[in-house]
Amino acid sequence: LAMDPSMTSDTGRKGGSSSRRRVWTKAEEVALVNALKEIVLEGWRTYNGFRTGYALVLEKKIKSFLLGCDLRADPNITSKMHVWKKNYGSVALIRGNSGL
Repeated sequence: LAMDPSMTSDTGRKGGSSSRRRVWTKAEEVALVNALKEIVLEGWRTYNGFRTGYALVLEKKIKSFLLGCDLRADPNITSKMHVWKKNYGSVALIRGNSGL
């Protein structure tokens, strides 16, 4: 589960409701990856994703890694997981079609 956090950061956009978009720090993304590894080892992974409530467990684990972190299960963590899943699926599809 090695990901380059610099490739996945949300970038803030100017104007409209996008200006309220939260930008993840590299440390927060690393903490999320480490928390994901832990919950997988603890049995939270299912055949098609994660068990109900996984985002709250991730929130608690991230807060234990990073004191003062203001990430919330919803919308921050669930949104980041959605973006990663979408981006990873696109990369996997491209790699599968190109023979890499």
